[in-house]
Amino acid sequence: MKGWKVDTSAVETRVSKEGNIVEYKLEDSAGTDLGEFEGGVKGWLKGAKSRVDVILDPHCMGEWYPLKERTRKMAPQFKSNGVGYIRLGDDMSKNGVAFLR
Repeated sequence: MKGWKVDTSAVETRVSKEGNIVEYKLEDSAGTDLGEFEGGVKGWLKGAKSRVDVILDPHCMGEWYPLKERTRKMAPQFKSNGVGYIRLGDDMSKNGVAFLR
């Protein structure tokens, strides 16, 4: 499993071929192998300062992933190929760490 910490306001973006989706680039080499990270997934998330999106089977074209529709926010479930999407994070949950054991 890989994880990326992404500043969506600064990440490289493009408009999809269809022209209706803004996509962002997540280079494989920039991701963290969470199985090898000290403390595992919980350790990696511990420093989270904002929400955490977990997409179990992401819809993507190579290294390009959907960020939003051009005219409005994209519903989170449409970023997945239908297998699963979870949003972790609020002040009570410590941005997802409270959900992990």
